[in-house]
Amino acid sequence: MNAPSPMTVQAPYSQEAEEAVLGAILINPDSYLTIASFLKMDDFFILRHQYVWDALSRINQRNEKPDFVTVQEELRGMNQLAEIGGPAFILNLINNTPTSIHAEVYARLVERASIRRKLLSAADQIKGLALDENQTLEAVVSASAAKLFGVTESTIPRDIQPIKVPLNEYFGRVETLMQSP
Repeated sequence: MNAPSPMTVQAPYSQEAEEAVLGAILINPDSYLTIASFLKMDDFFILRHQYVWDALSRINQRNEKPDFVTVQEELRGMNQLAEIGGPAFILNLINNTPTSIHAEVYARLVERASIRRKLLSAADQIKGLALDENQTLEAVVSASAAKLFGVTESTIPRDIQPIKVPLNEYFGRVETLMQSP
């Protein structure tokens, strides 16, 4: 009986979802804060998408709204505009985004793929630990659990939300109360 051929595992990612997240933010900059509350630069698999996310983050830190021009200039200032494919790539992100309404859905797809990649990486590291005969079993189990916890910790839901969400709700309620007798 022949041994099964080794499988090549491709890292899970969705180019379309990554591009849709970035395009949705360029179309609707207000969606950035919600998405940035759970999505990080290293959640993007494709390097040029990481560069665009970094530019969006820098622009947001200055309390500016990202758009075609500001992202282009930020990337130029970071010497990464040519590396991502120039202004045409940014325009492509905007033009190929189905809708900005589903920005969070696209971001969750990116997040899920990132978690799967991190789990695969942790599994490889755990495999290496398990094969190391120089370590005690207790040390291997402890280190393995720590690696797995490091991945799963980021998936624990948090009750943190952007401050503008409760503020908008509060002021909306105050306005309604003021208009009603």
